[in-house]
Amino acid sequence: MHHLMVLLIYQQQTTMNKITVEFRTNYGNEAIYVVSDNAKAIRTLTKKKTIDRNDIEALRALGLTVEVKQFEEYELEALTV
Repeated sequence: MHHLMVLLIYQQQTTMNKITVEFRTNYGNEAIYVVSDNAKAIRTLTKKKTIDRNDIEALRALGLTVEVKQFEEYELEALTV
């Protein structure tokens, strides 16, 4: 039981220290959206719906890991049709 609690605490800490972003193009401009569970908190801090590369560097300086969401297979198929 003790090992399970340690594992759950570790998973919670790793999730809290990681943000997932998605790159999109809006009218020819790069837009970076936070798509992880902590998106609302980051929107509150930055006061923006999207973040930029400077925001990513600041989040990394705070100890967060930034992960880029990959396109799903069906999204890639939709783009080629």
